[in-house]
Amino acid sequence: MSRKYSLNLSNIITDSHAKYYWLGFLAGDGNVAKNEARIRIELKDIDLSHLQKFQDFMESNTPITERVNNKGCHAYTVSINSAELKRYLAQYNLVPNKTSIYNMPLNKIPCEFHWDLVRGLMDADGCIHIRANGSPIITFVSANKKCAEQMKEIWQTENKVCFQNNAYKIAVEGQKAILILNNIYKNSTEKIRLDRKYNLYRSLTK
Repeated sequence: MSRKYSLNLSNIITDSHAKYYWLGFLAGDGNVAKNEARIRIELKDIDLSHLQKFQDFMESNTPITERVNNKGCHAYTVSINSAELKRYLAQYNLVPNKTSIYNMPLNKIPCEFHWDLVRGLMDADGCIHIRANGSPIITFVSANKKCAEQMKEIWQTENKVCFQNNAYKIAVEGQKAILILNNIYKNSTEKIRLDRKYNLYRSLTK
């Protein structure tokens, strides 16, 4: 059966900085349907351009739909239907109902791409905040303790993982935060980073 919309699976099967960035982003903001071969990303309207970047990476012309979500936010959604893609993502712990069980499959990812995965996760579930005094603080939140502990290890920080609001959180501030952000964005391009977070990082390094 021919596909209704275009899709190039080789882009996510072939190792690249882009592949592992999007695997990280899907780990945070992607949804894998339980009973269908559907992978979906929904983002607030401010990040519409990021959905278009995902479409470009997958070489997909699947339409982006618009709605007001159950939180009352104006949002955009892109869905890709592919049983082969769903099976492939499962190898990287991207499965239905993954929120509380996801951890980074670092043993399956070459070390040169670990920071791309981290950047994807940070763009989905992380935060960059600049205090009034100009000092940055970066945080990462996960429903899975192991994932937060993995982030702590990759960041090489002594800061503890805390449990707050039913999630595990790791935070780093000051010069150490800038050093971590330097690694996060080292291999990034405009196509594999969230514009608004990258702009915050750039404001710190000017």
